[in-house]
Amino acid sequence: MQTRNTPLPAISAREAEVLAGVRDHLTNAEIAEQLFISVRTVETHVASLLRKLAVENRRVLGRVAVNVLTPTSPAPFGGRLPQPLTGFIGRAAERAELAAVVRGHRLVTAVGPGGVGKTRLAVAVAADLAPAFPDGACYVDLVPVASGDMLALAVAETLGVPQRTRSAEDALITWFSTRHTLLVLDNCEHLVDSVAELVERLLAGGDQLAVLATSRSRLLLPFEKVFVVPGLSLAGGDAATLFGERAAAAGAPDVLDRTRVEQICAELDGIALAIELAAARVPSLGLNGLQASLSDSLGLLTSRRRNDVRHHSMRATLDWSYQLLDPVDQALLRRISVFPDPFTIAAAREVAAWPPVDAAAVAGCLARLTDQSLVAPTLYGPDSRHRALETVRQYGAGQLAESGESDESAIRHMRWCLDLAHGDAGLNDLRAALSWAAQRTAHHADAYVLADRLGAVTFRLGRPQESQHRYEQAAGLAPSDEIAAAALHRAAEVAHRRHLGDDALRLLQAAAEAAVAGGRPADAARDLATAVELVYRGAGIIATPPDPDVVESWLHRATDLAGSDPVAQARIAIASVYRLPDSDPTSVQNSAQAVELAKRSSDPADLSVALDRLTETQVAHRALPAAMITARRRVDLLTALPAPVDPIGYEYADALSAAADTALANGDLAAARSYAEQVLQLPFAQEDGHLASARLLIVDALTGDWDEAIELADQFRTGWQRAGRPVHATLSRGAYAAAAIYGMRGDAKEYAAWQRIAQDLTADHRRGAEGTFTSFFDALYLLHQNLPDQAHARLTSLPPPAETFHTGLWRGWQSALMAEASVLAEVPTAAAAIARATTDSAHNPVAAAITARAVALAEDNRAALLATAEALDRLGSPYQASRTLILAGITAR
Repeated sequence: MQTRNTPLPAISAREAEVLAGVRDHLTNAEIAEQLFISVRTVETHVASLLRKLAVENRRVLGRVAVNVLTPTSPAPFGGRLPQPLTGFIGRAAERAELAAVVRGHRLVTAVGPGGVGKTRLAVAVAADLAPAFPDGACYVDLVPVASGDMLALAVAETLGVPQRTRSAEDALITWFSTRHTLLVLDNCEHLVDSVAELVERLLAGGDQLAVLATSRSRLLLPFEKVFVVPGLSLAGGDAATLFGERAAAAGAPDVLDRTRVEQICAELDGIALAIELAAARVPSLGLNGLQASLSDSLGLLTSRRRNDVRHHSMRATLDWSYQLLDPVDQALLRRISVFPDPFTIAAAREVAAWPPVDAAAVAGCLARLTDQSLVAPTLYGPDSRHRALETVRQYGAGQLAESGESDESAIRHMRWCLDLAHGDAGLNDLRAALSWAAQRTAHHADAYVLADRLGAVTFRLGRPQESQHRYEQAAGLAPSDEIAAAALHRAAEVAHRRHLGDDALRLLQAAAEAAVAGGRPADAARDLATAVELVYRGAGIIATPPDPDVVESWLHRATDLAGSDPVAQARIAIASVYRLPDSDPTSVQNSAQAVELAKRSSDPADLSVALDRLTETQVAHRALPAAMITARRRVDLLTALPAPVDPIGYEYADALSAAADTALANGDLAAARSYAEQVLQLPFAQEDGHLASARLLIVDALTGDWDEAIELADQFRTGWQRAGRPVHATLSRGAYAAAAIYGMRGDAKEYAAWQRIAQDLTADHRRGAEGTFTSFFDALYLLHQNLPDQAHARLTSLPPPAETFHTGLWRGWQSALMAEASVLAEVPTAAAAIARATTDSAHNPVAAAITARAVALAEDNRAALLATAEALDRLGSPYQASRTLILAGITAR
């Protein structure tokens, strides 16, 4: 592994960008989307980086990225400032003035007409000011956001804020609450009310956040500072300089009549985009022809009443540019306005090629539009694509409406998005097509397909909040109750993946009702039984548990609806065994029967859930070796399936976690680490640090790998906070482990902070259920502090635990510490504690070794202590081995 003193191997610019994504805990899919490359290409780069940097896994790769990436290496992906393709000309005074205003105000809105140069000025100022903000400057272009209800979600996606809360807005508030940054919101004019509402909440939640917005109109907030962006300076020569550079780039002579250039710029009121459009015509018209035709065009419009002269000039320039095009180029320009994302020539042919535009002429038309600065080429993935400048695109949309071609273009664009063969449609294209189709009853069937597809695509891209929203939207657009039920079921699966138990229950109920209405009673039975299973299996992610009588009614109704359907019967059997207490004497037998029923189901998730329940009951009934075998069987089942997606994705992560848990219960620390590291490396767990790192934190607490544990604890806390601090009782084990580690390191402040996090992770109705492992970690810390009396008191402070899965996992560990604490505290029940620990740790060699240490201490047998230290070292617990040596009077290794 590379260290700070080891020469670092050379990595390519693309590898540096991929490494920056790994450093920022992005998934391969997210890195691929940000860099416009395939997931397979990302995987290749990651494999190359692992080899070059000589590290064993992705987690370590993210750690060493800090050493490898230089200050000029890629910034975090979310919302990087755009890099202009042309130089920034002039505006020195405005640039300095706007920078000063931003330094003195938390919300500044740069206002001005389209094309005046608001974006370029704002980006330049943000780049100037970024070093003054410890967390830098970030940029979000709001042009693709079609409606206010998608605003917060779009901002969160651009910035890379994981969407795991009920509200993307809440996630953003949490995100910015701890960051000293400058947020640039560009092109706000079509979402003014929504932007104002979001900005107000963000600024209230983060006192070190500053916002620079650009818009054609102000946000109308009382604390807003408005900066009016003027046209380029005429007297100072900025406008003429821009004209000259753009004309030269288009092929005009290097030397132009300065006086006439200044006259043209004055007629255009210094509007930057208008100047660029006019300059692009110099090679074909010359200054004489340009001035004459432009003056005529402007003169035709001077009699029209305009409240804003600059808007008049921009519109006039666009009208003039449009009129100079031949009819075919005019038609193509207005028709490509339906593309919100960059598009290929093939896409333009499919969407825009009908008379007078011939498909064979599209490439040439685009080349001519590019020459006139109306369309810009851009790299978007491996292909060269085109995009219309936003002001031009908006103008084109207006021309499209005037021509009567809006519906035809929208239909063609929608059909292009629906065509799975090309795969070119970006998210914004899909969203735009969906928005259009959803507003027209005749196209609701198409809108359903688009919404359903967006649900799948956004989930794969790590955007589950939008995924759930799209599936719910698809249900509302579905052509039948039966299809709506399927969409609601998928929405419930995503909600479960997001650990939003209440949402999942709501959606499962809705899916069941739709299935009944659609004549699919067995599907309804499946959804109702799944809801019952979730209540008992996922209690830790349900903030408001339903009344037990209501849950019983769901199960009874599911039984009535199931008929002979094997999937429904399997789900009911699984729900029934989850209803039984872990300690019920029939729970193991009933769980085994549920496994047999699940084998008849066509859904591997059913068998996975049944095996999970069998694992839990085996642990509760002290059959720990059998439980570990069952857990591994579940992992093998899911590993053999194609790429894990929900619900299999959720089941796979849960299966690995259960395998790690049962390995810990059996004292197999190496296997526990292996499974926990696999959870950490899952692509759909990378963005959720708290979900990914919890098990490995526990392993580190037991082995003593504290340096790694501190890194994991930071990942846990960051992920949990980004997710909106959700309730998740199961994860509190990881938080208690982190607390113990910080306590043993002597960090009282962090110890207390992690104790609070652990409590916050546990819903009110679950508090107290986690007593076994909390008392274990507390005792681990207290024994390390040489406070055996307090450790003994902590371990005896709770009543004897019930026979459950969670107590079964920790029974051997807790009993072993009780034996040691009893001996060191010299309590009269020490012999009984040793006897109990000997029984409870029979299948856990590490706990058995700790128990043997207690016996050696009670007998003052130093030789036995040394033998125990060697045994603990062989078993992979160097911390406990070192502690044993200390107890034997030897300085620890």
